[in-house]
Amino acid sequence: MKKQFIIASLAIIALGAIATVIASKRSVTAEETDTKRQPLAVTTERVADQHSATWNFSVAGTVASESEATLSANVTGTIVSSMSDLGKSVSAGQLLFRIDTPESSVDAASGFQNSDIRTAALTLANAKKAYDQARYDDEHSKTYLSRLARQQAKNSQEIAQTAYQAALDRYLVKSPIAGTLTVKNVSIGDTVSAGDTLAVISRGKKLIRFYVDDAERSLLSTKQTISFSKETDMSDAIDGTIVRISPVADAASRQFLVEAESSDTRFAGTAPGSIVTVSISVSKQAAPGRFFLPLSALSQDQDGNAIFIYADGQAKRVAVKLESIEGETVELSGLSDDMSVITTRTKLLKDGDSVTLD
Repeated sequence: MKKQFIIASLAIIALGAIATVIASKRSVTAEETDTKRQPLAVTTERVADQHSATWNFSVAGTVASESEATLSANVTGTIVSSMSDLGKSVSAGQLLFRIDTPESSVDAASGFQNSDIRTAALTLANAKKAYDQARYDDEHSKTYLSRLARQQAKNSQEIAQTAYQAALDRYLVKSPIAGTLTVKNVSIGDTVSAGDTLAVISRGKKLIRFYVDDAERSLLSTKQTISFSKETDMSDAIDGTIVRISPVADAASRQFLVEAESSDTRFAGTAPGSIVTVSISVSKQAAPGRFFLPLSALSQDQDGNAIFIYADGQAKRVAVKLESIEGETVELSGLSDDMSVITTRTKLLKDGDSVTLD
């Protein structure tokens, strides 16, 4: 009898648990149904108002010159002299920097401590002495052998002179062009490595140079207006005009070089090498029958490209043709001007969902 009572009790408990689960499921299903029936608040845009679009973006730029020469260190060492100040004019061949690698003694002729230069200087001094002796001997002997020895000594001296000058030139940095020293990266006492950029010499018309990615480049054209400023908030901005757009991307950055110029008198006082913020605003008119929308409004799946339009309180999926994508904006075709396109919360929508206008 006790065993039957226990079995009956367990059966009652099991039935109660099952009833609870069923009730819970019914409750969740009811809640989901209620939630599904709640219209989703969305924002719409009329196709008629989307026939033009504007892109705004800013990039960092540099004031430069049409012609520039970059001066680099040929050797590793210490800057021991600097012959010009930033913004000063320099002539072609003018000595700007001298690099040395200090050791134990100094070559009297050049003032260098570097052992390569001291060795080349000693070789040249010995070659000069040998030539002086050969010339003296020839002037007194005037024989074929004396003339031959004199010529050989002269050749040796010229070779030693060339080697000495080559050794010096590795440690002397001269300007290859006449212009203005617009960038100076080192001062006396600085240690540099071979290949380090020491300075930039500029000449010719000043330009604003900046880089853009492929999507931004597609929006730009020559004669297009830009604005630039030394201030990040674009205060006291100066207008400029694009004059060149590189058709080939930089190998390292994969970006495209753009050059602009300005006739504004304020630009004349902007020194080459200055960093500026370049602001660009591009407006574009859609081709007939086309319109622009945010990329987020476009639905792309196995059924193709589509958007949702607002129709009598419902979201209706309509197929469209994708014409182009430029950044976060798409150009589409396939809708009439009187349609209202849903542009927000589109990822939550299905064809026929109830919606309300936000």
